[in-house]
Amino acid sequence: MKHESKLMALIRAGKRQEALDMVERLKAAAQSLPTSIKVDRTGAVTYYKGNCRFVRNIQGGWDLVPKKK
Repeated sequence: MKHESKLMALIRAGKRQEALDMVERLKAAAQSLPTSIKVDRTGAVTYYKGNCRFVRNIQGGWDLVPKKK
């Protein structure tokens, strides 16, 4: 069984406004440095803070992802 993010579950359930609110809360929480939040087709949430890239993990935390070369 594939794990589905909370955001993707909201989108699939047709709860678009709640999904947008969740993204806005994520953006508000990460405002200290220039940030960018991206949600891909699978629902994986990635944010860039400064020159670091973080990906949401299964436990609900954030993992630092190594830079691509």
